[in-house]
Amino acid sequence: MTTPPLRFVLFSAASLWLLSNLTGCESQVTERGSGGGLPCPSEQWHEFLTLPESSSGGSNVELSVQCLPRVPVGDVSGAYPCVIVEGRMDDECNCDKGRTEVNSIRQSLVDELKANPDLPNYNCFCEVVQLTEAEGEECRSNPTDSVEVNGQPLHGFCVVSSTDKTADLEVLQGCGNKSPGGIRFVGDPQEPHGQTYSMLCNTTTCASYPHE
Repeated sequence: MTTPPLRFVLFSAASLWLLSNLTGCESQVTERGSGGGLPCPSEQWHEFLTLPESSSGGSNVELSVQCLPRVPVGDVSGAYPCVIVEGRMDDECNCDKGRTEVNSIRQSLVDELKANPDLPNYNCFCEVVQLTEAEGEECRSNPTDSVEVNGQPLHGFCVVSSTDKTADLEVLQGCGNKSPGGIRFVGDPQEPHGQTYSMLCNTTTCASYPHE
């Protein structure tokens, strides 16, 4: 099964307000090189990704990593200014296995999923958990399908940068020179259940490939 094409969407005012008000997602400005140089203004990246239904119920490696045109700036814990909200058909709607209930500040992403005429009328919305600290490091450095910490499988997502010395570049399989990094799904969120992800990140224009 091949990865379905990602569709770029225009930002709504609600999406821009969301990122500007998320903790850790404030506009960041960095400098090129140690001598000052030119400023690096921030910008927002937003895509919808729809995963097909899977008849096999098995892992689909091709869907585990989504290449980014630019990589966000992370903090010391390995957290990046990215938010992913999932819409799916699920009458029970349990936000577990790498998911949590959507915080009210992320409601605009739910509203956009509901308003998109190209998507099903999803009845369940959850936020995908971002893996940080030891879990995030394992997500970035372990290219196998068995991503675990202390014997427990991990569920969620992490952001992988090609410049991160702790990351295994094999994790970014398929991205090649097209991208300086990507979003990696592990565990249940990477399994195709017919869901759609609304992915939103704050990046800087200096983080594009190739690196300067």
